[in-house]
Amino acid sequence: MFQFSLSANHHLHIDTGSCQGLHCQLILSGWADGLIWWVVDQHGNRQRQQGHDLGIDLIPILEEKPQLQPFLASFPHGCLEHARLFGHNAFAILQLASRHRSVCELLQLRPTLLAMLYFLISDRSQLVQAANQGQRQALAVLDLPASKRSLALLDRYQTERYKMRGIQLLQRLLADAACMDRCRHQPVLNDWVLALAQGQDPQRRHPWLLGTPLLQVLCQPQHRYQRERLLTTIGDCDRLGHALGNPQRQRQIAALTNVTALFALHDRWTDRLNAQRPVLPPQVDLDEELIFTDQEPTNEPEGDYRYPLAPFAGDERLSPITTFTELCDEGASMRHCVRSYHQQLVGGNYFIYRVLQPERATLGLQLKKRLGRPQLQISQLQGPSNRAISPSTRDAVIQWLQQQPSQL
Repeated sequence: MFQFSLSANHHLHIDTGSCQGLHCQLILSGWADGLIWWVVDQHGNRQRQQGHDLGIDLIPILEEKPQLQPFLASFPHGCLEHARLFGHNAFAILQLASRHRSVCELLQLRPTLLAMLYFLISDRSQLVQAANQGQRQALAVLDLPASKRSLALLDRYQTERYKMRGIQLLQRLLADAACMDRCRHQPVLNDWVLALAQGQDPQRRHPWLLGTPLLQVLCQPQHRYQRERLLTTIGDCDRLGHALGNPQRQRQIAALTNVTALFALHDRWTDRLNAQRPVLPPQVDLDEELIFTDQEPTNEPEGDYRYPLAPFAGDERLSPITTFTELCDEGASMRHCVRSYHQQLVGGNYFIYRVLQPERATLGLQLKKRLGRPQLQISQLQGPSNRAISPSTRDAVIQWLQQQPSQL
């Protein structure tokens, strides 16, 4: 248990107790002295630490102890509150802010801009130089539009903790003029919205939803735990509308004002597509990197379309969809939108299986690159009319996949 005390000069003393048989104490100077800290060994020798973090989540500990309020009182207004957003980097941020007025002002007024500088500029001296040049010029240092609109967008970003992934998505959004225009009517920007606009997964990227009534609905707290399902439904609707030849599909989807209407539209378009005679849709360029391209899809003599070789051969339990006709039959018999995945199967990065045992279902496998290597993952596993399957069926499918020798 750490022990805390303040010296007469308002330096914070942290007694860490014994560590591996050695007694250790930390001393931290106040804000005016730049939050310098020293390690004091068991013999009383003091060594100043340069470029090292304390290794302690100090802020909540300090705030819990009333006797340490004089130490906290020296921190400028807003600095502690905003430093919490930096997580384990909080102390490093506070140190920079205590030593450089421009960094302190960013922490107080525009912490998200400071987070972008902190995560995207590794050299701390260059970070300070960028902060010294003013807020708009700091954006220019990051090769981003140096405008009031960019700064206003940063003010709308909400997060519990700054992380590199969120900062990179925010960077991409600021560099995308079309997305910036759509964001004019987007009141809330968080990591989920940023991934929707700038994420790397084309199945989850829908920038046309920014600022629309449907996205405002999806951002509501009550839908937090079903957003993945809702995103999948939105992607399915987009594919269904394309397969139906609907040029206004995205506008119609975006105008929906509740999730019930979204699911109803999905079911209506699914029934309409499955009722059509199987006719090969026109080819379109896929918005994703092709990973598996050794096998070329072919047109059958009867006019059918044969997809690239599936990664696993079928048996009495699971059977791969190999042609467009089989895909249409699966959609019609199961009353769901699998027929709209034709283009994904053509690309060779997506595979559909009929699940025959222990219950009837449809399995979608997606091929993605992870750490430079192709890797299969379950994209969807649904029963008739997209009903949920039993846990035993999911376990059986996973076990079957693990037992298969891959043909990739």
